[in-house]
Amino acid sequence: MIRAAGYVRVSTEEQALGGESLEMQKAAIQSYAKKEGWKLLKIYEDAGISGAKLDRPALLALRRDAEAGKFEKVIFKKLTRFGRNARDLITLYDEFDTKFKVGLVSLEEQIDTSTPAGRLIRTVLSGMSEFERDTIETQLRTGKYNRLRKNETFNGRVPFGYEWNRETKKMIIVEDEKTLQEILFELFDSMGNRVFVCDNGEDALLEFKKGGYDVIVTDYGIKGITGIELATRAKEIDERVVTVLLSGWMLSDLKSYKNVVDVFLPKPFKLDDLIKEISKTIQARVK
Repeated sequence: MIRAAGYVRVSTEEQALGGESLEMQKAAIQSYAKKEGWKLLKIYEDAGISGAKLDRPALLALRRDAEAGKFEKVIFKKLTRFGRNARDLITLYDEFDTKFKVGLVSLEEQIDTSTPAGRLIRTVLSGMSEFERDTIETQLRTGKYNRLRKNETFNGRVPFGYEWNRETKKMIIVEDEKTLQEILFELFDSMGNRVFVCDNGEDALLEFKKGGYDVIVTDYGIKGITGIELATRAKEIDERVVTVLLSGWMLSDLKSYKNVVDVFLPKPFKLDDLIKEISKTIQARVK
């Protein structure tokens, strides 16, 4: 009998909007495994976590168990539950199917990578990944960031456009997605700001201690220390710094940090709202 594992994920935004629930995903996986006559050993669950990262706790556990040979198949409701973009899906495909010899089964797309038809998805994803990469490189070369300046709602980890600032500011951006790091640096640097970008809260703090920084923009779930701890320790050094916290997590105790977090916006957010809030905070500092 084929041993199988399931994987389910829902982001905080999807939970809030009443999207496809974890229970709905689990039911579909259980039904499929029963129909195929497979033994479903475990369903790995990432609740309230964005698919933009590959270091999701349950996904990491799934990868470890796949490497240990605990099952032959992984079932999920659809590709977007497993990975958010073609690049990440290729990484997972190569790891599970090629390295671990574990087939991936996506119910909605009717894909089983252990079959000849399913293996075609590798070619398709490769083309999609190349297209995504070329599109990003074109944006970086031409400096076309119009979408960032529109009043759009962003579900990903895209901070604010700093277009209202006519004076040079020193900024720290803490972001662990390398491609987005490049985009943010190009954007803010082209507007005349001096920008330091890193992916680790402790590195950001060390840089901040050198002095002279006006703004820190950080995600909550960063490496090293959390975004709140970074904001707290930065305020202890210089209470004038504007601290901006973006998060897809529901932070129930945020009120207790009101003295260290100047601006908080949950994802998804409107870019204009973020610009307005930070602008007000900066103006209040000047008065």
